[in-house]
Amino acid sequence: MGKASGLLLFLLGFGFFVVTYNLLTLIVHNRSGVSNSDGSLLLDPVVQMPLNIRKAKSSPAPFHVALTATDAPYNKWQCRIMYYWYKQKKSLPGSDMGGFTRILHSGNPDNLMDEIPTFVVDPLPPGLDRGYVVLNRPWAFVQWLERATIKEDYVLMAEPDHVFVNPLPNLAVGGFPAAFPFFYITPEKYENIVRKYYPVEMGPVTNIDPIGNSPVIISKESLEKIAPTWMNVSLTMKNDPETDKAFGWVLEMYGYAIASAIHGVRHILRKDFMLQPPWDLSTKGKFIIHYTYGCDYNMKGELTYGKIGEWRFDKRSHLRGPPPRNMSLPPPGVPESVVTLVKMRISTLTPKTSNSPNYPRLPVIRSAVSRNKKEETVEAVKSHLENCHLLAAINYKGLTVKQFQDLRRTLPNTTKLIVAKNTLVFKAIEGTKWEALKPCMKGMNAWLFVQTDEIPSALKPYRSFQKERKLEDNDFAGAVFEGKFYAPDNFKVLETMPTRAEVYAKMLGALQSPAINLVTTLQAPAREVIMVLMAYIKKLEDESNA
Repeated sequence: MGKASGLLLFLLGFGFFVVTYNLLTLIVHNRSGVSNSDGSLLLDPVVQMPLNIRKAKSSPAPFHVALTATDAPYNKWQCRIMYYWYKQKKSLPGSDMGGFTRILHSGNPDNLMDEIPTFVVDPLPPGLDRGYVVLNRPWAFVQWLERATIKEDYVLMAEPDHVFVNPLPNLAVGGFPAAFPFFYITPEKYENIVRKYYPVEMGPVTNIDPIGNSPVIISKESLEKIAPTWMNVSLTMKNDPETDKAFGWVLEMYGYAIASAIHGVRHILRKDFMLQPPWDLSTKGKFIIHYTYGCDYNMKGELTYGKIGEWRFDKRSHLRGPPPRNMSLPPPGVPESVVTLVKMRISTLTPKTSNSPNYPRLPVIRSAVSRNKKEETVEAVKSHLENCHLLAAINYKGLTVKQFQDLRRTLPNTTKLIVAKNTLVFKAIEGTKWEALKPCMKGMNAWLFVQTDEIPSALKPYRSFQKERKLEDNDFAGAVFEGKFYAPDNFKVLETMPTRAEVYAKMLGALQSPAINLVTTLQAPAREVIMVLMAYIKKLEDESNA
């Protein structure tokens, strides 16, 4: 009996060991926890947590969604789908998503400017990217962080081929950014190359996280430090033949990982951050679908990866435009992640019809400014009109983005220059003294808000810029000053107005002259008269105290 019991205990112990070993092997292999048969996570999805964050508490904060893009048709249709699903998930429970920006690094506005919130930046100088267009990504973020007004303290760096499948919370904790671990980013494997950019003195190669820049949720403060280094490291890598050959199409991802390590920034690695069909089978418990891989299946629902399937979806098959509206659903047996991806794409691109299949159809994306965006523009114009002395329209048709940005840099702090639709500007000024600008509500206008009474000095920088760049066609279309409209032919009056000092001297003299001069003086703008009177009273007080 004793021998039997001992044998039984041995068998039970050995069985427990085998089960435990296999379980641990799965965990190590997947680096994310064990998955159910449907691909959903069974264990903790956190792969890596920095040691000094173990006791930190999460304090959810909104993050700004930012993705970089070109103006190519291939990028455009992906951006439209991505933005659509951002709007669908943003306000749902569990979401910390804030604002959204498409950082367009083609250097010029495109036809999605009114549909998707967009910030245009310059591309790298010709030839610098050596045909690797992704090198523009870090440079785009550098420019955006320098020039844009970002309300949120955190940023999600995303890509056009991301789709929000569930509401995304802020996964960053205790100031540490959150990122998705990529199995093909292996700094230790390429230590000899990595050491060119991350020397031994800086620490072990294991300090470099197996990540790219996307998806990453990071504090704006940290990103502002990392982005310039990320750009410099990536450009240096591209110019090194050995590095370029080793890292290939993921070179810029290594650039971000190394730049982060240089600044001592470690990331929380979250396997649930993203799924990648066809390898990940379920969307359950995940936040973003990344459709970078092609999905090929036979009609039995079996994966035929590496071979074009009887049914397939691959974004690279649609370089010139979006997938067809009548795209068929996958055959039975295909994983839920692929089916969900296709449904989300079809429902975005296809309007409702009486013949719609039995799955949710969403409205077609329309090329129009959303109601909220229109209201924000109107409110922005109204805000600029506070303390505004002159509002001018400038014909900016034909101006490049670089010219427009260079112009902005030449303007004094007392002026604001924006581009907004005529209809929205008129809505903001209707019923006010600025309504006199109505004759300018045609063509393509930029709007100059002068928030100082020194009108000539405020207008001079644009005149100088116009002359220097030979932009004769980009003239003032008109302006309103003191409720009066000034056509282009009358601008000389505004540009030759006396300075405040000259007006004060003249008016102070008039106050001490015959009555006829005083009457003339009092016909001047009320703001100037009041200021002069105050100055005159002070002058009299000073004289009496002398």
